[in-house]
Amino acid sequence: MDVTSEQTNRLADTTYRNIEDLVVDLKSLVTAAKVYHEAMQTTVAASEHFARLLGSIGAKAANLPGAVRKLGDCMKEMGSGYQQICTQYGEWMSSLNTDFIVPLDTKLTAESKSLSAMRKAYKLDSANRQLLVDKTGKKTEES
Repeated sequence: MDVTSEQTNRLADTTYRNIEDLVVDLKSLVTAAKVYHEAMQTTVAASEHFARLLGSIGAKAANLPGAVRKLGDCMKEMGSGYQQICTQYGEWMSSLNTDFIVPLDTKLTAESKSLSAMRKAYKLDSANRQLLVDKTGKKTEES
């Protein structure tokens, strides 16, 4: 099966459009990831504050006599454990940003500019080739 120049151009144009659509979707993903990261950073900060308060109240209660001391020890332990969880989650959020969001955003910005330039160059080259084919065909018909 012979593939004509027009079919090749349509296929190339469709491919470029599909890639551009994917880039748009990936940019939406980056935007959503940035919003998610920001929201989670706020959540982590609030969680760390909660853990510090829990530990602080637990430490005060642990110095009191009686049954409150056991409750205070338990609260201190819970605050410490929760603080470790918050720290780990904060590290994950930082990693999400540095290892995923920023590199993807940077790559998409560069690739979308490159892709746009390649598509324009392809269209121009294709139009020039078609013009040359048309001129060559007319000269052959005139001969």
